[in-house]
Amino acid sequence: MHWSVESRVRGGFGLALLLMSIIGETAYWSTVQSIKTANWVVHSQRVQGELERILSLMKDAETGQRGYPLTGRACYLEPYDAATAVINPGIRQLRRLTKDNPHQQQRLNVLWS
Repeated sequence: MHWSVESRVRGGFGLALLLMSIIGETAYWSTVQSIKTANWVVHSQRVQGELERILSLMKDAETGQRGYPLTGRACYLEPYDAATAVINPGIRQLRRLTKDNPHQQQRLNVLWS
């Protein structure tokens, strides 16, 4: 079977078009996956940031809670009062951020029950 030059050129262009389509589709899929991954990274960083903020507030509350009985001075209750006023809204924010993850919701229930 002898292929004419015209048939070979058409076949070459067809093969090139097929390969370009496959490469384009793969690049598109890869870009979409990268964007999804980047969004999850940002989401995870927000959750971790909120957890760190709550931990810091809890340390402030604990410091005030320990200082007041030892000294009897009401000024030690200021960090406690300030922290406890902000901790519950922070926990609600964590619940909103993790609403798509039942496992994390369960862990929050264990921590804050």
